[in-house]
Amino acid sequence: MAQGSKSGINRYNDGMGMRERWVANYFNTYETFFDNNDHGLNPKYQIPPFINWLREAMILSQDGKSITKSGLYMAEAYKTKPQVVWELIFIGLCDNSEICNWYHSSIGFSHSYSREETDIILQESYPDLQDRTLRNPLNSLLNTFKESPLGSSIPVGVIEKERNKVIITRRPHNELSMVAAAYSLYRYAERKKRYTLTVSEFYDENQEEGIYRQFGLDRAVFERLLLSIQEEGNHVLRAELNMGLDNIILREDLTSVDILKLML
Repeated sequence: MAQGSKSGINRYNDGMGMRERWVANYFNTYETFFDNNDHGLNPKYQIPPFINWLREAMILSQDGKSITKSGLYMAEAYKTKPQVVWELIFIGLCDNSEICNWYHSSIGFSHSYSREETDIILQESYPDLQDRTLRNPLNSLLNTFKESPLGSSIPVGVIEKERNKVIITRRPHNELSMVAAAYSLYRYAERKKRYTLTVSEFYDENQEEGIYRQFGLDRAVFERLLLSIQEEGNHVLRAELNMGLDNIILREDLTSVDILKLML
């Protein structure tokens, strides 16, 4: 994994997560959000990490503060489908945030981890980095879970306390929307540079990315979701799930951004 720095894993001030109220405020006022301080965020300690989160979620451009096409589609959808947008945000973070990428590839589902266990797993993944360099981004990720639907209605990072100790649990999110599922598949296909996938590859024990690692869907739930997407009016994929087949065939003329345009 990449060496951590302010441009690597440690991109956020300690405990500054991607908070739901910040995201809602941004989507409501994105045209003027960065023009003044009406947002109420501290310009020095809160705005820089928030910008990093927005970029990693593919809402902001990578080299400025302008909203992306994906961000525009999410901003419009957030008015009526905020949970769906948070599913999309998490997919972006798994791809682009190094701490979130580590979390979704290294932390298992349906097992409760103490904060101490999580720290040890993270340190073992980055043996050359100092403890504080790793604790800062992990604190920020846990704050994201605490302050957004990603720790409640989308239970990928449920934070609880037992005997005054922090406990972290990843629970399957079997209520995943069709658009988020399709978006995840197209993001994966773009990274792999192939548009014929299989159900089995996402459930391979060595798999470290993709829709199962992101949301922990039961395989039967995922297959039903694929069939529902196949019947959706935009025909963004075909699923061959009979006679022992488990193929997922995506359209090479579409991008992940097109999925948001068509299905959000």
